[in-house]
Amino acid sequence: MDKMEHTPGTFVVVRAFGDEALVRRLWSENDSVVWIYDDEQFVRRTEGKPTCEPMGFPIEDVYVFNPQKDSLTALHEPNWWEKLRPWINRRPLIGAR
Repeated sequence: MDKMEHTPGTFVVVRAFGDEALVRRLWSENDSVVWIYDDEQFVRRTEGKPTCEPMGFPIEDVYVFNPQKDSLTALHEPNWWEKLRPWINRRPLIGAR
């Protein structure tokens, strides 16, 4: 598990309307919802400028995305969703090392 996965600003892929894959930035999360921003709004928020509120997505529609390893062009390949690790599964099992 990457340490960065829990940090605001971490990249994620969300499944939007029509199965559209969107790369966004994590703002916060709980057990059922992940709140995200696009890059522009994330930067504005971190600089203390006015922004809209983050958008909440059901945790089941959020996936781990690593821009250093994962290709943006792959977002349009067949079976893309099957190749991603669901956000809900990113945490290690309790007691796992």
